Amino acid sequence: MTLEKGINLLLEIENLITTNYLALYMGESLNKVNSLEYETCFQELIELTKKETKIISSLVNLYSVNSLKQELLNRKVSKREIPLSLGHLTDAEVFRLLHIIDNISGDELLEYASTLKTDIDNLLLAFLEELINNPYYADIRNNLILYRYNLIYMNMELENSFFNDMLSTEVSLEASKYRTAEVPSYIFVDKTILVLESLDYIDYIKSHDGEENPNSQSLIIISIINILTRLTLCEEETLSLIYDDLTDLLTSEDLTFTTKKLINDMQDILKNMHFDWAR
Repeated sequence: MTLEKGINLLLEIENLITTNYLALYMGESLNKVNSLEYETCFQELIELTKKETKIISSLVNLYSVNSLKQELLNRKVSKREIPLSLGHLTDAEVFRLLHIIDNISGDELLEYASTLKTDIDNLLLAFLEELINNPYYADIRNNLILYRYNLIYMNMELENSFFNDMLSTEVSLEASKYRTAEVPSYIFVDKTILVLESLDYIDYIKSHDGEENPNSQSLIIISIINILTRLTLCEEETLSLIYDDLTDLLTSEDLTFTTKKLINDMQDILKNMHFDWAR
């Protein structure tokens, strides 16, 4: 099997995986999680990911991980992944596969980055559990549900937990296992994933503050919880690189009362969340 043919075959499976994830999202948004249709899509999704794994394993045996990654990058048309990639980006499947390839690369820093992102995603899922079940956020409930499925779609560890009914709001954070003298370069991963991405979310809030349509409100809340989860995972050095920007945002006279209230509300939810650092 040529690399091009293998990737084409893989993307056919990815399209079906995407379709089933969107079907699960629609089922939950219509309160049909206990329906036969939802269960059928769920089981089909499990079988599709088994086929996905088999094809990836075959390709890894034939070609280098770097070759696979480069071929996927050649198929990428979007500049970057977005919070709601699932159902919105035409090449969401490529980003999903890039995450999978990074996870099997054997690179220690990529392994740490994956662990850090999983910590972030688990905290985000805990936030979303509170928000989706709160009638106050009913107007944006569907977007929050889609974001939840997007997190699972893009993270193989969460996906495995989802398939095994092991997703939990009791979060164990794993990043500290890698923050050792033996891996001093982890700080550069932190500065990218925790600091730079937080600053991007702060910029998004500033530029979309005051927009009251449900999509904008959803993305502002998604931005806020992404910032707060990253603050939670920061060490003192990285926290100092973000904290002033968030403080300036809260004290800014230009920021609307609505957005400031959302930030405070999300901080209150964070205070009541249960998580611990794995040792």
